[in-house]
Amino acid sequence: MHLGNGFLAHRLSIGSSRRLAGRGGRRWLTSPVVATPAVVGLVTGIFFTVGGLLVLMTVAATDRQFDDPEVLAGLALVAILVGLTAIGARRLIRRWLAHLIVAFGAAVITMGATQAGHSTSASLLALLYVLIAVDAALFFSWLGATLHLVGILGACTWVLCRDGGPGLGAAVLVCGTSVLVAGVVAWLVRRASDAQTDALTGLPNRRGVDRLLEDAIDAAERSGAPMTLAIADVDRFKGVNDLLGRSSADHLLAALARTWRDRLPATAALGRLGSDEFVILAPSSAADARDLLEVLREAVPPPLTCSIGGAQLDNDDPSTWLAHADQALYEAKRAGRDRVRMHAEASSARAAVQRALAQGELVVHYQPVVDLHTGALRKAEALLRWQQPGGRLLSPGEFLPIIESAGLMVEVDRFVRRTALTEVARWRGAGGPPVVTVNVTAQELLSADFADDVLPTLQERALPGSALVLEIVESSLKGEIAVGIAALERLRSHGVQVAVDDFGTGYSSLSRLTRLPLDILKIDRSFIEELHGHMSGGPVIQAILGLATALGLQVVAEGVEDCVQDEFLRSAGCPAGQGYLYGRPVPGDHLLGVTAIAPVRS
Repeated sequence: MHLGNGFLAHRLSIGSSRRLAGRGGRRWLTSPVVATPAVVGLVTGIFFTVGGLLVLMTVAATDRQFDDPEVLAGLALVAILVGLTAIGARRLIRRWLAHLIVAFGAAVITMGATQAGHSTSASLLALLYVLIAVDAALFFSWLGATLHLVGILGACTWVLCRDGGPGLGAAVLVCGTSVLVAGVVAWLVRRASDAQTDALTGLPNRRGVDRLLEDAIDAAERSGAPMTLAIADVDRFKGVNDLLGRSSADHLLAALARTWRDRLPATAALGRLGSDEFVILAPSSAADARDLLEVLREAVPPPLTCSIGGAQLDNDDPSTWLAHADQALYEAKRAGRDRVRMHAEASSARAAVQRALAQGELVVHYQPVVDLHTGALRKAEALLRWQQPGGRLLSPGEFLPIIESAGLMVEVDRFVRRTALTEVARWRGAGGPPVVTVNVTAQELLSADFADDVLPTLQERALPGSALVLEIVESSLKGEIAVGIAALERLRSHGVQVAVDDFGTGYSSLSRLTRLPLDILKIDRSFIEELHGHMSGGPVIQAILGLATALGLQVVAEGVEDCVQDEFLRSAGCPAGQGYLYGRPVPGDHLLGVTAIAPVRS
């Protein structure tokens, strides 16, 4: 078996006993969640090394207290050697070997204490039994730790109560200390284990899954063995919950968890992310993993069904790995549910986007931006839509994740911008909005050739820079964007304007706002929606308008949908707005020849 598989099997043996414990009956066999080979080897090695060093220092400082200091020094060196070896080979430590090392440590302490001679010296060395007891409590099941502790107590009692030893009082003190410290440590460690266990199913919860992912990645990096992660989601479980009630629905989830657990191989893991989402982790190739996932899908008891998305490990980032599996799950649900999709198949998303681009399924619609005082059509915002062959328009919430998972966001952004500039060139020749606003994603803004693509596109269509407004989302301003700022400054020098979208809801500070190359602030629709009743959004809007005036920036209000909002904005001096009150996004032909829009006002 590959090291990676064995490592995961070790983690799963812990997880499996914990799951059984969750059903009540075998909690005494549960090893703590911290008992990974690396942690066991590291901590045990530190205990041995530090214990050996302490004995050497004690012998060097008070060698006359001991009958045979040379033997004690030799045992201390052996302990140090074992400790350093355990630290160096910590990722290879198996549970049986950890038991042997701990038992060996108890034996070394016993041998040293018998060689100490004086009762005081034996008592000092016997205190090291506490380290062995703590080690067992940290990493072994209650049964294993108890057996080790019984052995430690027996050895300690024999050493301290033998002829010439310090006697029963010292034995009671050392043994009692060992039991107390080990018991507290064992209880605390198992409390931590419980925090990573789902109470309903006994499976690792989100925190436990995170630890399993990190361990699996670590094992895969060492062994090169393939690892597959899958997310399984019960289809339409909310309806089941509403129909049967929470208690019955929980029983179904617990039964499903047992069914899947029984069908998983020993080297695979099962966890619960929350609600009706489960995680499967298996050291296997994509093909083998798909077969396993199909078995799990078919094992779901009717009338329930589930969708499963899987992903092969291709980097060392757990969040990316989870995101890939989640994208595959999305594809499975989008394809009709009750099926398995692998992330590799999500390359089909890339093919779908490329096909949509080639066949004209991706289209650009335009929403008017009007002068609130004159009704003049000042500009239009370009908005991407995906029109399926049957005529249905997908919403951005449906198709943007597909484009993002396909890794084609920059290419699609360029398509939208080039299409929009072609349209505005046509409007300028035949009447229509003279300026078009195009959204810019963070990926494109930070690409090195962003400005080099925009400027030639304008030149090819004989358009001035003032015909284009680039709209950036405030959340994209988070972090270091020196490359993006440089590109925006270069474009502004050619007349292109820059707008910040959703102002007031993102990460931008006022100091950063003064440093950014901006021309337009767009008031987020969440503030516009508050322009009813007590007008709670009014003061914020007035503050934004005042800020924009002080900074010399234009303002556009987004999401204007009724006359109350329109009236307030006009009275507050807001110059421009967009929203359903003035027009929904429409194909470019609908704005051809349109120069003004007059909403119906009471």
